[in-house]
Amino acid sequence: MLHLPYLLKVIIAAILAFMMGWTWYGPLFGKRWMKAAGLPEMSREDCKNMPPAMKRQMQINMAVTALCWLVAALMYGWIYNNLSYGAIPPLCLALAIWAGFSMPPLLSDILWSGRSKDLIWIAGGYNLVALLILAVVIGWL
Repeated sequence: MLHLPYLLKVIIAAILAFMMGWTWYGPLFGKRWMKAAGLPEMSREDCKNMPPAMKRQMQINMAVTALCWLVAALMYGWIYNNLSYGAIPPLCLALAIWAGFSMPPLLSDILWSGRSKDLIWIAGGYNLVALLILAVVIGWL
């Protein structure tokens, strides 16, 4: 087992969770997610010709998402180190956080907004995998 400094673990975990999002909402489930979210599919050519304001908004969204994962990694680490005192296995803690704090508002929002039920599994699945990444990096490195 590696023993990395805590803040380095947090930064690595946040970067990996963010990068998983690129993979999850790109090659793995990108088309299915765009369809479920009611977004138009964009070709590579469409992306190249995207208006500057839309490109800027995407950059802002990515930066905010990266910051959100940094906060999530900090909070996961704080909960793991200060509340569970390491007594709860890291993956079990991630699963509990997902089931208790991530899925209920996501499920409620999607159901009440009338959006596609596919979004529950696509977004919920990503949240679970990302939290498991945080658990592995922060809990075991």
